[in-house]
Amino acid sequence: MEFIEKKERKTFELHKRLAYTNPFAEERMEIEHQLLGKAKTNSSKVWHIGLDISRSRPEVIAIRDKTKALLELLQRRLKSGLHGSLQERESYMDIVLFYSYDLINEDLAELILSDDKVRVFREEEIFNEFKEHLLYWTKPLPEGPPKIKEIAHLFSICYQVRRAFHYIFNFISGESSVIANLRVNLWQSIFTHDLNRYRKNLYTKMTDFATLITGPSGTGKELVARAIGNSRYLPFDLTTKSFKEAHNSSFFPLNLSALSDNLIESELFGHRKGAFTGALQDRRGYLEECSKYGTVFIDEVGELNESTQVKLLRVFQMRSFQRVGDNKEIPFKGKLIAATNRNLEKEMAEGQFREDFYYRLCSDMIETPSLASILTEKPSDLQGMITFILDKILDEGDQKKSHGEILDWIENHISHDYTWPGNFRELEQCVRSILIRKSYQPRTLNPAADVWDKMKLGHLDLDQVISFYCRHVDQFTDSISESSKRLNVDRRTLQSRMKEHTELG
Repeated sequence: MEFIEKKERKTFELHKRLAYTNPFAEERMEIEHQLLGKAKTNSSKVWHIGLDISRSRPEVIAIRDKTKALLELLQRRLKSGLHGSLQERESYMDIVLFYSYDLINEDLAELILSDDKVRVFREEEIFNEFKEHLLYWTKPLPEGPPKIKEIAHLFSICYQVRRAFHYIFNFISGESSVIANLRVNLWQSIFTHDLNRYRKNLYTKMTDFATLITGPSGTGKELVARAIGNSRYLPFDLTTKSFKEAHNSSFFPLNLSALSDNLIESELFGHRKGAFTGALQDRRGYLEECSKYGTVFIDEVGELNESTQVKLLRVFQMRSFQRVGDNKEIPFKGKLIAATNRNLEKEMAEGQFREDFYYRLCSDMIETPSLASILTEKPSDLQGMITFILDKILDEGDQKKSHGEILDWIENHISHDYTWPGNFRELEQCVRSILIRKSYQPRTLNPAADVWDKMKLGHLDLDQVISFYCRHVDQFTDSISESSKRLNVDRRTLQSRMKEHTELG
């Protein structure tokens, strides 16, 4: 008898893949479908906020039962002396890790939301439970169970995976393909595309990779940065029986658009007393405050002047910096995330942004989609976004009625082809305004810019485009006759076209 019989091999490989597949990729749901077949009840291709992800969900229970049955079968063979190949035993270990993670999944979810006093006690309890599961399933291996340090590391990976899922799943809502793709990309920014390789060696290297988040204003770039920052790897300390620090205690956001150059450098690098007017005492900057497991987030990085770009470039290259007014080298141990709504390639071409600095930022890039692009594809995503906003404003009991009122008002008073130029930030203010005044006045844009936005999204038909262009050309001529000549149409046709669709501007 083989360790893995031919008829079992497909199921064995699917369970192994399940352990390391990006949970937000379509592949994750495809594996689930293959494992469960007709028993599969969820038809969605991706995880999204509308799904019930509790352990009581039928699919979760069914997969857990199948995993346990497979492990029990293979454990019996191990105990009988049938050890298989080293590769098969490594795959068995991967499945054990997946199953052990699943058994502590809800405990880890509660730990994320716990306060500091509860967290310290629960970390040790959950670790001990995880350790028992691993030891039970791996004891029959000829190599024996993993060492205690390895178990602590695997526990850290499990906690990181659960945090990443929490911050991506709960804070990036929607079913559209652009949102689904954003979740996939976020997961890769945290774990790379290969979670197995990450947990073996890359988990110590991610501070070497900066992340650049691009996208229009108001599209949640800081939300994306926090998801990455709050999902960093945290070692489990076997001496204290706790993680090195709280996962959300070392995220330092800095928005450059409202700060002077001196203040930007002081906030980032710190300063010595007397370094400039107003520097009355020594001050530690964000780069110094940030721990090895922390993150500094630089929003609107396109606002940096060249001098500061050079200093930050040195942080990337040397992993050190100097306070303003000092020459002492201070190490930077954390991770850098930057964001911008500017076209940095254009800025480089115009000499406004350094190429060497850009190439230090762009090894990992994420683009946040506009609200209009999301709602064009999936108008129903608006419901989930309103829910997310109300979660921050109202108590749970008040949300349901308010949600319906806000959704009805928006659908009855705001055009379906409105481009939401302020994106998610504008939607949030719209919700607040409806709560206060039961009304909202959409922002009035330059008509030409608004029409161009509608054209990019495919919201105008050919007659509307022609009508707008005719009136646009007429603004630059002295008479209707000259306009008709420039457009190569007769006057009556031009006048008729110009009268159509006047609401476009």
